[in-house]
Amino acid sequence: MLDGPLGRNERTRTRNRALLVVMWRAGLRVSEALGLRMDDLRPDEGGVWVRRGKGGKPRLAGMDPESFEAMLPWLELRRELGLDPAGPVFCTFNGNAVESSYMRHMCRRLRAKLGLSKRVHAHALRHTHAHELFREGVAEKLIQVQLGHASLDGVDRQIPAEDWRQRGRGGCSRAGVVAMAVDILAGIGLFGVI
Repeated sequence: MLDGPLGRNERTRTRNRALLVVMWRAGLRVSEALGLRMDDLRPDEGGVWVRRGKGGKPRLAGMDPESFEAMLPWLELRRELGLDPAGPVFCTFNGNAVESSYMRHMCRRLRAKLGLSKRVHAHALRHTHAHELFREGVAEKLIQVQLGHASLDGVDRQIPAEDWRQRGRGGCSRAGVVAMAVDILAGIGLFGVI
């Protein structure tokens, strides 16, 4: 497993791995993932509570038990470090919230360390989540609710056109974005594990 691209030390890699898992498996935007508080993790309800989605709308974003399990090393480390149990899930080692600019820098490092030619961005994990739901046959309306979109137009933009054609309608060309996210997840040892 190639964890090096996720950070300089084991603590950082543990946190960043958990962050990517949540973004991918719950389909969260960067701001939504970084805005999670500890009491927003709701494994008994099968998801994470997004307090302020786009447009300020709250929602419960579904997340599978395996993803919660993949987060455990970070949650245990967070507890061992004595970080605020009511604080942000994804924080620095002194308890401050991780900034969105950190995600942009992490994506640049991932691109370089994994030798990817295309620009790497965290939002691709959200597209991959939507694509996986679509391929599993989840109804478009449920994908809309999961992603916190106001309309089905938002879902249309997440799914590669060739998949929409299989369902008998158009879509936009996102296959490259999904493929790039799969390359990232495979490169850090997550794809196929969860």
